[in-house]
Amino acid sequence: MFDFTFCKEPSCHDYVVSGTDTCLFHSKDREELSADFTHRLEKHETIGSYSISGLEMRKKDISGSKLYACNLSHSEFIDVDFSNSYLQLCFLQFSTFIRCKFKGIVSKYSVFSGSKFIDCDFTESDILHSNFVGIDAKNCIFDDSDLYYTDFVNAILEDVSFKDCNLKKADFVASKRVNVSFKFSNFEEATFSRES
Repeated sequence: MFDFTFCKEPSCHDYVVSGTDTCLFHSKDREELSADFTHRLEKHETIGSYSISGLEMRKKDISGSKLYACNLSHSEFIDVDFSNSYLQLCFLQFSTFIRCKFKGIVSKYSVFSGSKFIDCDFTESDILHSNFVGIDAKNCIFDDSDLYYTDFVNAILEDVSFKDCNLKKADFVASKRVNVSFKFSNFEEATFSRES
């Protein structure tokens, strides 16, 4: 697991970038640290126990990446291709994803809670035991995906497609759904309300 040490800057409550004593925002080497991490992803390195929250990434192809127990929370990804990547126990909460491709990803025990997704494609993915609590998703596609035990509680879902998905044990309690399709999915095995 990545280091849970806080940034040395007074009153900053963000985690340090791995191997440094400050968060990315307070680092004097911010651009270099970001570029190095992105380059490692582009080279398909397996990256584990690494923290670099607050990352900004645009127009990058990091498909096939392998991330284990990494912290990329509070980050911004625009036009990034994550296709066929593997994410296990990764933290990407409170991030923004715009026009990102997640086609064929495997996500296990990963956290995307509180994030915003606009025009993103998760087609043919295995997203298992993952956390999408409180996300705001617009015009996104999860078609042909396995969402076993994935949590969408309190999510805002607008123009989102879950066609032909495995929704067994998926949780949509208190979610707001506008123009959401579950066609050909086993939505009867998902949870949409709690008995009082």
